[in-house]
Formats: sequence, C-alpha cells, structure tokens
Amino acid sequence: MDISNDYFVRLIDFATLHPTMGETQIRNDAEYAKEMNFASFCTYPQHMKLVSKILEDSDVKPIAVIGFPFGNFPAFTKKSEAKFALAGGARELDMVMNLSAFRDGVYGYIKQEIMQIVELAHEADALVKVILETCHWNTDQLYMACQLAIEAGADFIKTSTGFAHEGADIQRTYIMLFCAEGRGVGVKASGGIKTRGQAEEYIKMGCTRLGIGSAIKGMFNE
Repeated sequence: MDISNDYFVRLIDFATLHPTMGETQIRNDAEYAKEMNFASFCTYPQHMKLVSKILEDSDVKPIAVIGFPFGNFPAFTKKSEAKFALAGGARELDMVMNLSAFRDGVYGYIKQEIMQIVELAHEADALVKVILETCHWNTDQLYMACQLAIEAGADFIKTSTGFAHEGADIQRTYIMLFCAEGRGVGVKASGGIKTRGQAEEYIKMGCTRLGIGSAIKGMFNE
C-alpha cells in the first residue's frame, strides 16, 4: 500500500502545544498548516480566534485541546473551556479524559463528562476526540476507556497527549481499533510519532488521524 503525500497530509492534525509558545509561533505554525493543507491545526483554546482567522479560507480545521494535558479538572471547567473554544471558531475538540477519576473507577462521571462536551460540540457542528492516555492502562482498563468514550458519543478515540511517559503504541492502538470497528468512530494515533515510516504504519493499521507535533516537519515532503 503506497501512501501519497497528498493523502498523507490530509490525515495530519498538526499540533503546537509547547507551554511557553507565543503568538508568533502560533501564527507561523498555523500558516504552515494552511500551506501544507493538513486536516487541522491544533493548539490551546486561547488562540482559537487567531487560528480561525488564519485558516478561514482553507480546508484546515482549527482544533482546541480541552483539559490538557492531564484531564484532571472539574467537568464544569472543561465545559466552560469547550464553550470558549467553540466560540473562538474551533471545529474540533481534543479533550483529555479525567485520568484520576478513571483510575478510581468513577465511570459514570467519566461518561457524563464526555457526553457534555460532545453535546456542546455537536450543537456547533464540531467533532470531539477523547484522549485516553493509553500508556497508563492495562488491556481491560483500556477496553473500558474506549467503551465509555464511544458510548458517550465521541467521534474519535485518541491515544495520547504526548505529555506522558509514552505516546502511541502499536498494540494498544490495535485494541482501540478493535473497540471502534463498525461503530462509526475514528481512531487517532498521537504522541511519539517522529518518522514517516511510523506514521504510515498507523495509517495502514486503520487510524484515520495522526497527531504530529510542530517540531517534526521533515516527514511531510518524503
């Protein structure tokens, strides 16, 4: 299976998420995402108005992260953050599941939290990806996390933030693909994907989005 560069770039969520980045970097990376015609450009909610303005005459979607990077915020805080991001022009939300609550087995809370964000996003014709931070979970836990996100209406389940001790992992991603199969839910591999070969492996597995950090630009013209 040969993957053309045109097809490849349309699967990329290009992310600029370093905590100390400024407006100049955001602007430059959003312009780069537009030039490359990526699927999206992903950054923090506070930059959505700027990013939306830059991308408004392109097919590149503005994405905001919610509850990033650890997810352990009250549900009302994430809901407020999502409202702010959508008002700024976000067309997709990548939200981090509450990892602490999940560890404690508070599954009803997790599901309700995701449902609230999904409802807000879908009312605005936007999509939601739920970041599971897969490196923290065993097989049974990962299966449960996938089920909660899917049952709550998530459009995608996503491997990682890129801020944990591990990012995307082949075996864990296979579990996610198994859970999502036939349910109208996409799988996004993100975190630690640094070469074109790694990226294409996830595409061939069945992932329909890839999260790539703005520090890694060489793979897009291979």
